[in-house]
Amino acid sequence: MKNVALLLLAIFVWVPATRAQDKPDAQKDGTLALQSKMIEVKECLIIAAKDARLATDRPGVLAAVKPKEGDKVREGEIVARLMDEVAQANLDVANLVADDKVEIEYATKLNNVDTIEYEKDLDVNRQHKNTVPDLEVQRAKLAMERSALQIDKAKHEMAVNALKAKQAEAELKTYRITAPFDGTVTAVKKYRGEAVRQGDTILEVVNTDVVRIEGMVKVQDIWNVKVGSPVTVHLNLRKNAADVDVERQAFHGRIGFVDVVANGSSFETRVWAEVDNPNNILRPGLWATMSIEPASPDAAVKTSMTSRPASSRRSHP
Repeated sequence: MKNVALLLLAIFVWVPATRAQDKPDAQKDGTLALQSKMIEVKECLIIAAKDARLATDRPGVLAAVKPKEGDKVREGEIVARLMDEVAQANLDVANLVADDKVEIEYATKLNNVDTIEYEKDLDVNRQHKNTVPDLEVQRAKLAMERSALQIDKAKHEMAVNALKAKQAEAELKTYRITAPFDGTVTAVKKYRGEAVRQGDTILEVVNTDVVRIEGMVKVQDIWNVKVGSPVTVHLNLRKNAADVDVERQAFHGRIGFVDVVANGSSFETRVWAEVDNPNNILRPGLWATMSIEPASPDAAVKTSMTSRPASSRRSHP
């Protein structure tokens, strides 16, 4: 009987200890355990990272629309232009006026003469006192100072004219539409000779060198997804194409955005990753499957496994 009692006591002590060891780490230190497997997100939409509708910020008539659909354009290239003859003429006049230095040269020479006359009067009076009346001396001094001010005024006017030339140049640029980045023209909406209003789209340009893969992550996985998390993407043509080679190609990138707001009805959170897209295999508008590598343990989310409202305490003196 004594041996049986000791055996039962040992079992009674061993079972609770085993249960304590089986508790997950999350219950011990309040850290939400990270998944070790990849997080798969299906039905991800492929979106062009750079997509622009080029418009004019002033009304006018199109004088030229250079590219056609499918043409490549470079950043800063003029792709369309409004009729700008008047603006070009205004710039030419402004540049001519800004380069005019005649007033400065005249004022400088006049000041040199006035300075010589004033110093001559002073020199004469030093040799023979009161030879030149004081009033004449003061007038000579005033003429010298006035011509010196004329130099400053001429320089100021020249600076103003230079700014007017820049203003005319900036106005001329509003007649021209330039490509904001390297890309391909996917649509031409307006052509030469057509009248356009402010904000009318003339061209559409897309760059698909990098695409965004946008999908919805389930709420139980979202805490394991961080900005910078590596992703692997496969094209998903659904049932529209059977056993296509491009579906087996893997593309790699990183998470660039994790929404701070979740969808309350589907319990999902929107995320997107930027992925290099050589040869435009990941065509914007198609669908893909994205596998996200879970965040490292250092990025684990601290959470209370037994969360409850903090009890308030009233301090007493």
